[in-house]
Amino acid sequence: MNRRTKGLKTDSLLNGFILAKSAEGLSNNTLYRYKHDLNVFIQYSEGIDFLNIPKSHVVHFLHYLRTEKTYQRPHQKESKLSDKSIRNYWVSLKSFSTWLSLEFDVPNFMDNIPSPKFSYREIEPFTKEEVERLIKAGKTARETVTRNRSRFIAAMPAAKLNEAIILVLLDTGLRTSELSKLTIGNYDEKTGKLFIESGKGDKSRIVYLGRSAQRAIWRYLSTRDDCNQPERPLFLNYNFRPFSSTSLYQLIRRLGEKANIRNAHPHRFRHTFAINYLRNGGNVLALQRLLGHSSLQTVNIYAKLAEIDLKNAQRISSPVDNWYL
Repeated sequence: MNRRTKGLKTDSLLNGFILAKSAEGLSNNTLYRYKHDLNVFIQYSEGIDFLNIPKSHVVHFLHYLRTEKTYQRPHQKESKLSDKSIRNYWVSLKSFSTWLSLEFDVPNFMDNIPSPKFSYREIEPFTKEEVERLIKAGKTARETVTRNRSRFIAAMPAAKLNEAIILVLLDTGLRTSELSKLTIGNYDEKTGKLFIESGKGDKSRIVYLGRSAQRAIWRYLSTRDDCNQPERPLFLNYNFRPFSSTSLYQLIRRLGEKANIRNAHPHRFRHTFAINYLRNGGNVLALQRLLGHSSLQTVNIYAKLAEIDLKNAQRISSPVDNWYL
């Protein structure tokens, strides 16, 4: 039965959609992204009946995202949306249109609108040398001249914190939202096990740290006087407050600028972990569990990149070609 309601406000439709997705158990980050993307669509679609959206309007909106829409991170210049960001908008619209279709018995306005493509090469891992430079940038503040004019590099007060965060991100591929929620009780120092209470989609999982990352955490926690309080955050910022996703992003961005590394951000550690895990013989199903993905879609992108890397490496190292046989 068609339950179409005349005069139903777009704000009410959006609230109903977010309530439905929240009831399904989607994470707060996913709900925030849906709300953000759909608010952009609502502003673009002034005067449009949301229970009768022409497909041509959606096509024009996607074109607007690609050619005109910009965004600006804190302390950075305005930039155009990446192909992956445009695809995220498409995902938000697809989910919203499916809900509208089922809830109000109206045609799905996203039917036959293909997903925008994005290049694999937009996923850019850190190199080993870049990670080494980030670690060095996190350990040293600046060159200082003493009274007798000798020079030395002053250590940063948060050097142990910075190194621990970098190595944990690199060793686990955690999202910033997951790292910021870790407590001391989530970490087992005997085994290096980290319990992620609720990742994306509120799915809990376990990841493991290698010996170097375990040592970095031990060194960092040795500077804290609250290690016997399991409910305390595992990582505290310079002001002894819990990190947020934004403050973690700003930390890595600052270290990247100091180390002269372009486009340094926390999610690149996730890419680096995933691709190197596969390069070193890991399988995609295990990687899916470690990353906390509900499907293999993103993991397969990493697998494709790792395959390209192996193909290029074999071409470079081919004995037949190098010996001119």
